[in-house]
Amino acid sequence: MKAAPDNPTQETPQEQARNGLISALIAYLLWGVLPVYFKVLETVPAMEVLVHRIVWAVPFGAVIIMLRKQWPEVRAAFSHRKMLGMLMLSALFITGNWLVYIWAIV
Repeated sequence: MKAAPDNPTQETPQEQARNGLISALIAYLLWGVLPVYFKVLETVPAMEVLVHRIVWAVPFGAVIIMLRKQWPEVRAAFSHRKMLGMLMLSALFITGNWLVYIWAIV
């Protein structure tokens, strides 16, 4: 059994706690501001806003995957039919959730 290589960028517990707190605060701030943003877009149909979210998420997601060098994991997920089916199902549920959320605000 091979030992795991040392990771010089591994965070200390204090750094993890600080980063977690910062991430939580950013998430709460975004969730608080997001309804105001969608309210400004009330003249735009909810479906159009959702389609823009989906279309723009693809290139941004691809950049994140590229920066994290996770293309092998993506390729592996797409090569398994069951995994691909689960990903498609979760994408469908997320799409429905966002559509209801945007529609309710608008």
